[in-house]
Amino acid sequence: MNIKIVIFAIIVLFVTSSYAGSDDADKDKNAQAKEAVQDKEVVQTTETAQDTDAEDPNEWICKRVQKTGTRFKSKMCGTRAQWEESERNAKDVTEQMRNRPQQGKATG
Repeated sequence: MNIKIVIFAIIVLFVTSSYAGSDDADKDKNAQAKEAVQDKEVVQTTETAQDTDAEDPNEWICKRVQKTGTRFKSKMCGTRAQWEESERNAKDVTEQMRNRPQQGKATG
């Protein structure tokens, strides 16, 4: 009698855990689908902005940016001038990190 209860409990546990896992997978799929649609909208907006002959520095541009430490992207908006300044700053910081002197034991 006790073995039947243990087996039943194991089966119930297995079924509920597999159902919970499929629910998480569905949530992930829905999040990815929603993200893909939003990415497509941003790409279309960006392509429309690139079609213009003159690049207006005050033009408002939104991008999907992935933050470090997470797989989710967030929408960030700014003017063309702000995005260019941000890119310039990122390149400057990268160059500074690349050219800084190495710390550690001196060989010689």
